[in-house]
Amino acid sequence: MTANDPISAASLSDLESFKGAELTSVMVWKFGVTLSFNNEPRTITIESGVEFRSQGRTEVYNQEIIVAFGARILSLMNRRIVELRATDAKILSFEFDEGSMLTLRPDDTGYESYTVYSGSMEPAIKVGALAVVQSAPTSQLRVGDVITYRMPFFPDVIVTHDEREARGPLEGLRAGLTALPSDVDAAYVTSCDVPLLVPGFVSEMIRLADGHDIAVMEIDGFPHPLSAVYRRAVLPQVESLLAQDRLRPVFLFEAMRTRRVTPAEMREVDPDLRTLRNLNTREDYEAALADAGFSSRT
Repeated sequence: MTANDPISAASLSDLESFKGAELTSVMVWKFGVTLSFNNEPRTITIESGVEFRSQGRTEVYNQEIIVAFGARILSLMNRRIVELRATDAKILSFEFDEGSMLTLRPDDTGYESYTVYSGSMEPAIKVGALAVVQSAPTSQLRVGDVITYRMPFFPDVIVTHDEREARGPLEGLRAGLTALPSDVDAAYVTSCDVPLLVPGFVSEMIRLADGHDIAVMEIDGFPHPLSAVYRRAVLPQVESLLAQDRLRPVFLFEAMRTRRVTPAEMREVDPDLRTLRNLNTREDYEAALADAGFSSRT
């Protein structure tokens, strides 16, 4: 999301793809409403500062009642945008084919409309989407601040980012443990390329972590840091290792109470250890599809 590119008359050309678009989905979440057009190639996410005019009546929704706007906008399902307007005052209006008007405007809480250019928030917020957001005072921001947010469509899912890039698993572990809700004691950490993960495997790893700070899979003497359970208590040690540029996870295992789990202990819940099967090539992907009961598509 770029703070230097607010919606204005100068950027109206960026919005042309919304003209003729059909409203196909309205997702209401705790802090806002996400409108999807043409089955989600482009979206608008609204948290506040929206005005809805229909049949001569104008309604204004702020953050406190934005959920009510979500219910109200359902009347425009399957309607198409026929006109859009933007002004230098950062006010953006959409006119629908049955005459209703949806207007996004800054309100007294400082909410404004922006275009999302980065893909870092996908799939929750897509590149090209509009977002109505509140700017944070620069006095509250510091270099290295990490963006953490809940996904609108899956509010139980928290997305966060590494504070520093290319620092390996410990950097990701720091980001994840820092983002955990305060009532969560431990987390199972996995890589993103293991689609055959077995839920029972995770449950068993959590059970085996009892009385330890870490439970990590170890095969032929090699630990698998991205198939492990970590307690929040390891976070200070993670921070210390990162500060010393000691980036190998084995340093963490040596410093904390670590339970090393063998394949034999997991065979009952995951006989073929499918949870550990990562995909690196197209052939790996096609084989995984077949094993999962799906046909390969080209």
